[in-house]
Amino acid sequence: SFQPSDCERFKALLSAKLLASSKEQVKSPVLSVAMVNRQTIMNYSFGTMQPFLRVVTALPSLVATARRILEQGMQLPNGSSYTFETFESNWLYVMRFMVDRD
Repeated sequence: SFQPSDCERFKALLSAKLLASSKEQVKSPVLSVAMVNRQTIMNYSFGTMQPFLRVVTALPSLVATARRILEQGMQLPNGSSYTFETFESNWLYVMRFMVDRD
């Protein structure tokens, strides 16, 4: 299973895939990957926190490409392959900025 210690290797894998499939010329397309405990609006259950991967990209235009890569499936640092369900990845940049503010 995915552990917080896997975040840095996952970030490197996702960055490499983004560099290969994006037209954007950035040195580091993924700024951070962190495992966070949050509640989802979809299938909301009061008081129930679940682990999510929070991925921060260098440019808003990279979000759609990252979403496509994750939803199509990619190999995890432990060698297994996984298809991700993304949340809040289709929100406008301004809305995402307001939600992510702690």
